[in-house]
Amino acid sequence: MENRLNKFFNSEEGMSLVEVMIASAIGVAVFFFVQQSLVRVQKTQAKIERRAELFTIKESMRTWLTDIRAWENNPESEVPKASNLSAFYYYPNPRAKLTQLTMSQAEHSLVETKLKVEGKDRFSCPQEFPNCRIILFNYKGQMLNPETDVIPGSHFKAIIGFVTPDDEITRAFIPEFKIMFIDTTDDDETSLRSRLSYINATGYYRPGGKNQAIVGPKGEIVDSISRKNCFLKFQASYSDIGALAFDLCRTATSNAPFECYKTMVDEYKEKSSVAMIACTGAVNGLPQKCFKEAKRKFQGGSVNSAILCSAAKNMQPIECLEWINEKLGRDSEDPNRYKICSRSQDTTPGECYADLMKKNSTYAAFAQYLCPHHK
Repeated sequence: MENRLNKFFNSEEGMSLVEVMIASAIGVAVFFFVQQSLVRVQKTQAKIERRAELFTIKESMRTWLTDIRAWENNPESEVPKASNLSAFYYYPNPRAKLTQLTMSQAEHSLVETKLKVEGKDRFSCPQEFPNCRIILFNYKGQMLNPETDVIPGSHFKAIIGFVTPDDEITRAFIPEFKIMFIDTTDDDETSLRSRLSYINATGYYRPGGKNQAIVGPKGEIVDSISRKNCFLKFQASYSDIGALAFDLCRTATSNAPFECYKTMVDEYKEKSSVAMIACTGAVNGLPQKCFKEAKRKFQGGSVNSAILCSAAKNMQPIECLEWINEKLGRDSEDPNRYKICSRSQDTTPGECYADLMKKNSTYAAFAQYLCPHHK
């Protein structure tokens, strides 16, 4: 028998023992490769599904904000029930302040016990998210109740901060949600990368992304109480400016336009017309801060500095103008530079302006329309 087998394997009709072993090894390798490929496909599919559920969660949060806003515009209506998850806010009575909520200590303890996490409390609010609320979701996009639901070992954790001009939630202002979504799975191949998102009643966006536009249904939601309060503050302190107070407050979401105007006129001793330029559209204290720095650094005068810092939400206009001066040389009197960098979010407008000027200096008149970030 052994001789017949050896004869077969060593004959031209058969395979040698070495060839059989090689073929077997190849077969095993192909089997494992196919298995690994299937696993990778399954994990990729799981990742895609999680990304879709995260989209659903964001859309749900946008709806919650819309529901809350609708109630705010009609304070006589019934207090929101669990159907629109008013647990994000607490209403002691229909006319009371909206109270900020964080996950209660009892909820912390329940989650920690269920997940058997030892050591540092992983559900405390991070420093960059003061007064946050932490909410858990399963991979089907369903919000988990720490008191009644089984908390799976892997899930979405949403660390939610509240973005308001004065870091306080009141009936006068419904904030954006500043959210860090964290996928708690240990599997790197299926885990979604943690990303910061902002969600408001009209949609959501990710800072630093290529597309800064808000995604989602378009809609105008105004803050009538803040506009009224802003206008009345002007009437109480600067009644002589008349209708100009209306221009400053008609898009207000806080008292920022009033505070900006007050700083410009009373502290910086600037003319009312200069303050109007800088403070129109103000949402925080950056316009007056930017103005002071621009006037000191560029010495282009009050009007140019006000144009540069009009409605500024950060100090990027300063950096934009610095970039132009570095590339083209300082020209404090050129108004186009100040207009182009106004409300800029990076140096892109400056780069656009520099390219046009290098091609032909007569293009400066077109640059102020082609290059700015804002319309």
